[in-house]
Amino acid sequence: MRHAQDKSLILNSRPEVIRESVEGSLRRLGTDRIDLYYQHRIDPKVSAEEVAGTMARLIDEGKIRHWGISETDEAYLRRAHAVCPVTAVENRYSMMARWHESLFPALEELNIGFVAFSPMANGFLSGRYDANSKFEAGTDYRSFMPQYTPEGMERGQELLRLLERLGAEKGATPAQLSLAWMLCKKPWIVPIPGSRKIERLKENIGAAGISLSSQVIRDIDAMLDTMDLLVFGGSKRANSGGGGSLSPHYIPGGFSMFNFDYYNPTHIVFGKDRIGKLAKLIPEKSRVLMTYGGGSAKRSGLIAKIQASLGSIPSFEFGGIEPNPRYETLIKALDIIKKERIDFLLAIGGGSVIDGTKFIALAAKCKGDPQDLLKFGLAPIPSEVSSEALPIGVVLTLPATGSEMNSGAVISLGHAKLPVMSGLVFP
Repeated sequence: MRHAQDKSLILNSRPEVIRESVEGSLRRLGTDRIDLYYQHRIDPKVSAEEVAGTMARLIDEGKIRHWGISETDEAYLRRAHAVCPVTAVENRYSMMARWHESLFPALEELNIGFVAFSPMANGFLSGRYDANSKFEAGTDYRSFMPQYTPEGMERGQELLRLLERLGAEKGATPAQLSLAWMLCKKPWIVPIPGSRKIERLKENIGAAGISLSSQVIRDIDAMLDTMDLLVFGGSKRANSGGGGSLSPHYIPGGFSMFNFDYYNPTHIVFGKDRIGKLAKLIPEKSRVLMTYGGGSAKRSGLIAKIQASLGSIPSFEFGGIEPNPRYETLIKALDIIKKERIDFLLAIGGGSVIDGTKFIALAAKCKGDPQDLLKFGLAPIPSEVSSEALPIGVVLTLPATGSEMNSGAVISLGHAKLPVMSGLVFP
């Protein structure tokens, strides 16, 4: 993994790249062995088995002792572990970001440690920031993190008050309580808070001396379940062209778990009955084109439910996007966009509908022939062909497909299936 110029992530876990990276690290560190080496993000183009096999060979050669995976799910972890035992998983985890707790039973079963990065939600849980705190745009990631927006600050106050109250009882700071909560939850959770100041480092170390009972942990978790928090959820991925916008959203319908929002940088809204939030997520004064597939979304009443949730926001429909979206179909949407002055697209469906909507978003703002968008393969579309796109939101009606959180699409033209890559259409 490396960062592109725009700070997005370029993923490459090919065996030769892993080996080259290990050799480079050994050389720069001036050592002959790395104790714990991570695959820092999963590369969808390389299988778990191939990555694990590469790590096994590096262990046999004595170049690494153990290996881990960052930002993994259970399926990938089990596949990798079956080839070469995994020592640690490093995922985002804090009181505000708990979606990886579903992985805990597998970690206990496989005897794998959990390394929690951003354990204080990028400093928010330290309680040292308020609505007047400013972060330099372009150099400080917190400048665009949702927990530091006015709305995020307001939603987070209940949690900060909880930490202050518990801190008063334990003689601890909010930062120490947020770390102690996970240290006492499981003996195999290791938080890795970042710090630039020695006094903050000493404060964080003090969390190890705070004891919270299992009942207190359960009580805290029960209170967290009731909180509707905004929190940053990850980094944008550039393996599909990079770029991306912080404004679009996706809303899974009827997802059975506690409600929460996070950014990846797509603003992802999880939970039951969240469609009612649509009108607040779509920019004011938008004119919305709802795109969908064969008609099941309409027959099931979902389209009507979404229209009702939009309230006074003007909405229009474009259906018939195929399972392998075809250029000849998608191009027809441009007539509606022009006639109705559409300025926001809302895809309702799964990966094919999302892919087709991405192409429509680009075609609506294309500087020439929209078919030119299909000429560039896996390379990003040049700015002289397309430098802007209509914003996209998604109501995801199928389990996560990947298309809802990347900037690529595959469009059919004739007998060919052609990739389209542009950071302008990150949902």
